[in-house]
Amino acid sequence: MIRQVLRTVGIGCLLAGGILYIVNTPQETDASLEKELTAIQKELAVVKKELAISQTVSSKTTNTKKFTNAREFIVAPGTVSTDLSKQLEQEKFIEGAEKFDAYMEENNYTDKMKSGTFTLYDGMRFPDIARVLLGL
Repeated sequence: MIRQVLRTVGIGCLLAGGILYIVNTPQETDASLEKELTAIQKELAVVKKELAISQTVSSKTTNTKKFTNAREFIVAPGTVSTDLSKQLEQEKFIEGAEKFDAYMEENNYTDKMKSGTFTLYDGMRFPDIARVLLGL
């Protein structure tokens, strides 16, 4: 008999605790969710700007540590893009003059090349070589 009474009291306490938990749990409203969403969107915009800035800075700097064998490359005044690509291939800076020439044309770099003496490294990719030859 006492066992049944204690069991009933225990079940009642658990039930009362559950009801109090549900009643006292704050319910999030649409307004609070919208405020949180707006704050997250603002943070995301800031992070996107910072990422864009860091990508711009890192893409403009050529890390020469990964390259070896620095050699001079001379671009004569009036050199056209196709001749430049062939010269780069002959001096073994690139493989495939046609591919490099196509890269220069796709990015509208063909008319922006500088003449002069440039330092290039073995293993440089097309974007790295283009940045050097454009004086960027």
